Amino acid sequence: MVSLSWWLNFSQGRIIWLSILLSGFYLIINAIWLGQILNKIIGLEKELELIFGLFLILFLVGFGLAIPIFFFKVLPIYLLIVLLFLTIVISGLTKLKYFSPTEAASLNQFEDGGGINVSQKWLVVFGVLFFLSLFFLIKSRTGAFILSPWQVIRPYYLYLWGLLTFILVLLIFSKRKIGQILLLIILASLLLHAYLPIVYQTGFGGDKWRHLGAERSLINGEPYLPVLFGEQVSMKKIGPIKIPEVLIVGNKNSYVNMWGLTIALSWLFGFDVFWIDLLLGYLLCAIFFPLLLFKFGQLLSRRKKFLLLLAFLPLCFSPFQTYGSITMPNSFGFLWFVFALLLIIYAFRSGSKKYLIGTIVLAILLSYFNYILYLILLLEIIVLAFVSKRISLSRRPLSKTIWLILLVLIIFGFFLVIPAADLVSHNTFKNLAFIKANLFKDIIDFAKRIFLSQPIFPRPFNMEQDNWLFTQVTQNLNRSIFLKLIRWSWILAPITIVLIWWGFIKQKEDGGTKKLFSILLLIILVNQFIATYFMNGNHIFNKRLVLLTAFLMMIFLALGLINWWDLKIFSTKARVVSAAVFLSLLLTMVYVSGPQMQTVTSDELRAAQYLWQKLQVNNTGKKYCVLANTWPLLALEGVSGRNIVTGGFPVYFEYAQPERVQLFDNINKNPSLKDINRALVITGASSCYVMTEDRWIYVFKKSQILSQLNAILGQPEKIGDVYLWHYQPSAR
Repeated sequence: MVSLSWWLNFSQGRIIWLSILLSGFYLIINAIWLGQILNKIIGLEKELELIFGLFLILFLVGFGLAIPIFFFKVLPIYLLIVLLFLTIVISGLTKLKYFSPTEAASLNQFEDGGGINVSQKWLVVFGVLFFLSLFFLIKSRTGAFILSPWQVIRPYYLYLWGLLTFILVLLIFSKRKIGQILLLIILASLLLHAYLPIVYQTGFGGDKWRHLGAERSLINGEPYLPVLFGEQVSMKKIGPIKIPEVLIVGNKNSYVNMWGLTIALSWLFGFDVFWIDLLLGYLLCAIFFPLLLFKFGQLLSRRKKFLLLLAFLPLCFSPFQTYGSITMPNSFGFLWFVFALLLIIYAFRSGSKKYLIGTIVLAILLSYFNYILYLILLLEIIVLAFVSKRISLSRRPLSKTIWLILLVLIIFGFFLVIPAADLVSHNTFKNLAFIKANLFKDIIDFAKRIFLSQPIFPRPFNMEQDNWLFTQVTQNLNRSIFLKLIRWSWILAPITIVLIWWGFIKQKEDGGTKKLFSILLLIILVNQFIATYFMNGNHIFNKRLVLLTAFLMMIFLALGLINWWDLKIFSTKARVVSAAVFLSLLLTMVYVSGPQMQTVTSDELRAAQYLWQKLQVNNTGKKYCVLANTWPLLALEGVSGRNIVTGGFPVYFEYAQPERVQLFDNINKNPSLKDINRALVITGASSCYVMTEDRWIYVFKKSQILSQLNAILGQPEKIGDVYLWHYQPSAR
């Protein structure tokens, strides 16, 4: 009934407040039912049922729309079908005897004592620091050209963060209620991840505009190629067999779940996809990931301190700080990967073969419409878990030995799986003689890079994607004097590694799951070592293992901290204070280490919107020519719904555009009509827009170059800092 009411409102007028009311009601009702079902499957605490149910219903809606997007195209009526189908299935499951609601356990079961007493005034101080920090973040909001958020965030924001984190760690090691501390961790997570969506008016990153362009194109009813149905089906030959390209390309099925949920939420609530994209990844990671980890930690230990530490530690790792603040397929897919892994491990523990097989099949099917890298990893983990379980169940020495040998062979095979995936992405192996000659030196270098959290892979474009702890360790991106005192990464990264190693080698409670994660971490590190030192290329798959690397490191860091706590060398108060000092310092120093990347400015976005309006009126053909820098062209791709991609210029491997880059460089140094005409020839367009800004024009000849451009192109439109000329050969 709610779904039909939403559809009636959507199709007849789209009253925003009614859309929000109906959609919110739909999600909450289904979330309650799903929470009850999950309680029966993984033993959810009653305080977590609703929020885990909400997490699952969101992803199921995304998967529902991902299917038509993947195979052909999406229409609003498909969303109605998905909503109705999910409600029927979910409500039906709740009526089954197995899923009938029972009294769930409470979070209070994890109270273990042994901490310090923390008075109520510390909660008040935490609240004051939270709102002060939020105020300074909002004051830093900008649409100007910056390379890092730390260029505009006030230096004293870091000191507030350090104090807030110090108090939070004190509370983790205190005797206060676990639910109260979990809430504070989520608030801290919301604040920490807000440094990108709040500071950047147009959002952070470049790929987001490609995804926005795809989503706007799909909303308009256009298919995203390749597809399985319609007139635009393309086939690829693998050996003697022709297969539809959509089934094997990999990138489309990595994106469709994120696109599906973004489009669904845009239609459900009536907001533009820009705002959904800006906030979706941020809210999902900030709210749900700490709670996912809290539940995940119960596979390893039931101790309150360990579970709270694990929920807190993503704040200390730069991959989660950055990727957890934006809506990107890597982080979006990682959330589902962790949830699917949680269900599979519980299924292995259940002892029911039918339930295990059903869970694995469902997880794999849904993960096919998720980030493809995580499907590969999920399959690896399932194989490792199955063989490890066979070893633990084997009673005869010969049988156990055979399974152990098989496990070793599988591990060595998995050392090559991700590098093999990189081979498909145009990477190549280095000369064998070169590998042999440098092997020992390379092992030492790799160990040093891990130990000091230095970049693992080459960085030809200064893109930071691979550091497991600090984003970068060479530059001071913030103006704080405190950061200039010493090289903090040289102290904090080694201490962190030592604690991780301690957690790695100490296998106590539930050694089976910990051993599985130990093997997985070993495989990931060997994958990255092989890619770095044995292969040439961009290492696209290995670079994107960074979230899993940080995730596994984080688990062993939490175990290491608990092992350190259990030594009881110092008094309880001394241990709590030292843990608070270390973790608050680590979080703050990692936080300020990045990210560093150019993004679309507000003037460039306004210019792209203005230009698209002009082109819709004046351009009757399908050929476009826009000669500009990369970033405003990315904004134009998003604004135009992929009608204008890369300014109309050809694109080669890894988005290379040598013709456009050279012509843009020419007009900013020595402009001539010959270059503009060359742009028209390359794009096949009848007219060309030229867009630039003062910062791209050769600084020592700026006025002369602007005069030359005005002489050959006429007077420009001025949109903020952006100059925009329109060249029409037929009008001259």
